[in-house]
Amino acid sequence: MPFTTVVAGTVITSSWGNLNVRNQVVTPFATAASRATIVGALAVEGMPSWLEDYDDFWIYDGTAYVPIAGPPPAYKLADETINNNAALQNDNDLFITVAANAYYEGELNIMFTSSVAAGLKVDFTAPAGASMEVSSFLVVVSGALTFNKTNALGGVAGIVSGGTTAPYINKFVLKTAATAGIFQFRWAQNAAQVSDTTVSLGSYLKLRRIG
Repeated sequence: MPFTTVVAGTVITSSWGNLNVRNQVVTPFATAASRATIVGALAVEGMPSWLEDYDDFWIYDGTAYVPIAGPPPAYKLADETINNNAALQNDNDLFITVAANAYYEGELNIMFTSSVAAGLKVDFTAPAGASMEVSSFLVVVSGALTFNKTNALGGVAGIVSGGTTAPYINKFVLKTAATAGIFQFRWAQNAAQVSDTTVSLGSYLKLRRIG
């Protein structure tokens, strides 16, 4: 799909609007405010645009613009293994760049293998001032479903898999403050053991901007 660059101060004529806006050319705008100034009443249902401050596509639903996807998900490209290490460390693959002053709906879904003695602990780091407004996590251990919730970016300790592969699912709302940066998943053994703890290929982290 072609892009049309809009220069600041451009006034859209009816002919330009008919040929470009209504024919669904994806037009980049610096902000929602600049889009409103330039497009105004020409917005029609299904009209796409790109917001540079959000790094996302938006669609006009007939009433308002709504974001489509948000930043691309992060996937584990290979198994990652540690042993004899209880110090939280950055996951090699599971991190996403986030904007300032934004809300994101997020999900972390990992499969991990660990001995009972080693277990697993996890947390997230984020740009200064960020917080998890709502966070809930589900862990299946030995056939039992464990549920808990927290409003912290900090660690969750004591997760075990009984020597077999187990899922860990975390759903949350992330709120950033005035600083953009990296939202990063970290993990380690809950207790340092010579046995391996592995987070598996295919685990993923995804965010969808909601505000």
